[in-house]
Amino acid sequence: MNIINSQLISEKITSYHTSRHMLKTLFIFETNKYVMNYQLLNNEKESRFEVHIEGLVAFADYKLNKDEIAYTHTEVPKELSGKGVGSFIAKSVLNYAAEHKLKVKPYCPFIKAYIDRHPEYQENSLFHNKPESL
Repeated sequence: MNIINSQLISEKITSYHTSRHMLKTLFIFETNKYVMNYQLLNNEKESRFEVHIEGLVAFADYKLNKDEIAYTHTEVPKELSGKGVGSFIAKSVLNYAAEHKLKVKPYCPFIKAYIDRHPEYQENSLFHNKPESL
């Protein structure tokens, strides 16, 4: 399982750990009440990215094809709602795709809606950046 360490604040710090091809991405996320540290795991066996918090698992399922990644389903337990976990997962998986030069197919409505609200990810989305027909 690849680990992507994450905390959210205003900057993104990326470093690569060459042994075992582990990617670490550090984010810092501030809310009005507290700073949260999340760790995103790439569970390649289950084809999903996971965040483990308080004994619960939030995740985004994916299907990887050559130079594309399809995000098919995102789920956050209701006990974790309102803590920014879903947005953290969406941002992280979209950054993962960009960093690995993978085009995104956002079949998951949550991921698609996140891309709709964040234009910086639209160019990499095959559903948002459709070639014009002749």
